[in-house]
Amino acid sequence: MNNTFYQMLHSFKRTFTDTKPLISKFATIAIVILILGSAFSNAFDSQSKSLEPVRLGYLNEDEGEVGKTMLDNLMESEDIDAWISLVKVNSFEEGQSLAGDSDVADEDQIEGMIYFEPDFSKKYENDEPCTVKIYTGKTSQMDSIIIKCVFNTFTSVVDLNKVIVEEFGTYISKEYSSDSGVEELPMKSEDKPSAMDYYAIAMLMMFLIFSAEYGCDAIAEDYLGVIGDRIKTTPLKPYQQYIGKMSGLCLSSTLQGLFLVIFTKILYDVNWGNNFPLLLLIIFSMSCTAVAIGSLLCMLTRDRARGQSLVSIVVIASTFLAGGFVYMDMGQLKYLSPNYFGHTALTSMIYTGRMATTYLYIEILWCFTIVAGIITVILSRRKKA
Repeated sequence: MNNTFYQMLHSFKRTFTDTKPLISKFATIAIVILILGSAFSNAFDSQSKSLEPVRLGYLNEDEGEVGKTMLDNLMESEDIDAWISLVKVNSFEEGQSLAGDSDVADEDQIEGMIYFEPDFSKKYENDEPCTVKIYTGKTSQMDSIIIKCVFNTFTSVVDLNKVIVEEFGTYISKEYSSDSGVEELPMKSEDKPSAMDYYAIAMLMMFLIFSAEYGCDAIAEDYLGVIGDRIKTTPLKPYQQYIGKMSGLCLSSTLQGLFLVIFTKILYDVNWGNNFPLLLLIIFSMSCTAVAIGSLLCMLTRDRARGQSLVSIVVIASTFLAGGFVYMDMGQLKYLSPNYFGHTALTSMIYTGRMATTYLYIEILWCFTIVAGIITVILSRRKKA
């Protein structure tokens, strides 16, 4: 136990012996957060801000009552009213003009038009295919998506109600409701990370995965150099040596990550949530994973230089696959990155409140750590033999 504690204390102190590389790495990460957070602020703000209802014209030429009933329910629905603002137009040509004419005043412009054909009710009552036609002008992609989603959901509910009428014989011609099918999505800014928040988390993960360098150097020192040859003659067991040294490096990495959190909180006003113990656990878990991966890479290559080269590749690849440089989904490849699990655990804790996801991804990080640690110890025993 004393041997393990001594190894931990010694390795912890060693990381702060030469502070120049540490300061340089910290300053680089802090500058990258500032640059990326500032450069992509508009893109993130457009996703997180509250959306104004989309102005949509409507023209009902239906000769029956179905079109009128649908419009009445659309205008009475508070859920749809949060997304769509319906404006009456008197003709198809007027709708085209308001949607596409650049000379129209901003307050009069519409993003599209909903249109009921003259025989809409007749087709509906005769079980013939009938559609609500929606025409969109030169609108943004977001507005177009909102319009299509709202009306796809609404017409699906109407179709479902018609099936109920035929199946159970219940007359509900004026009881079409979209309330069960359309829900307001959480689009408030406090529920979404800003660009600065996102890149602070991403760069924290990159900063922590850099700790793989510590693991690589420690294994090289203990097993590949002159000091390693001396250690082999001592009664110190491989697992004691490994656990002690790795624990010290993990604590050092955690302390550095915590300092980066405090720094970005004070200077950049980054949101790190209110659950400090869980935040600390995620940082510690990511640190352990990084150190374990670094030590494994060195033991596999049996060479410090080649091990460090692989560490550099892992750092860049893990950050890229997790969307650390550019906000994008890498599909199934992201699951190869430890950064992704750390990043998602943090964002789930801070913004979505999905604690099950947070705890699951922490467990996955520890699986990385344990597997890498076991393989490293096994390889070290072979080397010692």
